[in-house]
Amino acid sequence: MRALIRVLLPALMLGVGSGVMAQGVSVTPGQNVAVDLSAESFTTSYFIDVGPQAQQMVISLESPQGTDVDLMLRFGNAFPSGPPGLPPLFEEQLEYAHYVSVSTGPSERIAISRANRIPVQAGRWHLLLINFSGQPVTATLRADVLNEPVGAPTIEMVYNDPSCPTGSSDYWFDPGPRQNSNSNPGQTIGEQRRIAMDRAAELLANELRSA
Repeated sequence: MRALIRVLLPALMLGVGSGVMAQGVSVTPGQNVAVDLSAESFTTSYFIDVGPQAQQMVISLESPQGTDVDLMLRFGNAFPSGPPGLPPLFEEQLEYAHYVSVSTGPSERIAISRANRIPVQAGRWHLLLINFSGQPVTATLRADVLNEPVGAPTIEMVYNDPSCPTGSSDYWFDPGPRQNSNSNPGQTIGEQRRIAMDRAAELLANELRSA
């Protein structure tokens, strides 16, 4: 758990020009946005407006090596601003976030589709960007919204990989005869095993969606 998780983060509203505070910054899909974050600070200024045709959304936040940024996403209402005069606790923001990408590195990524618990849908998606580094960073924020349906991934089964332990391929190519059935037309034990495994991979792929 981060050392700052119980500490109030200094509130940050990104300044524009000579220090006028930004009230909200719309992120245009497909374009990189440079975000200046002070040391150990955060911003809730950024949002993405998504149309009704969206099928998938991918959001990334990249900062220089040796820094630590985090990314949170929320649909509908904005992240809470905390009690009057005080910034919110990091752990409270975690509770409000619908999606979270948190690590100790400089890169974060969130990808969602129509298949997720809170699916991609028309409306406003709010971002929370956090800089845990002890130094200011300029991070690159990007959102990509795809209108094409997200297909199931392909799972390829390899039964004769030479890197597998000796004899393992014998299991999948067992020449022993086996009577076929309506559900499995294989003529040998090995062939029926491969057919069964291929079918299992197909069913699994249909349950998965690209993320």
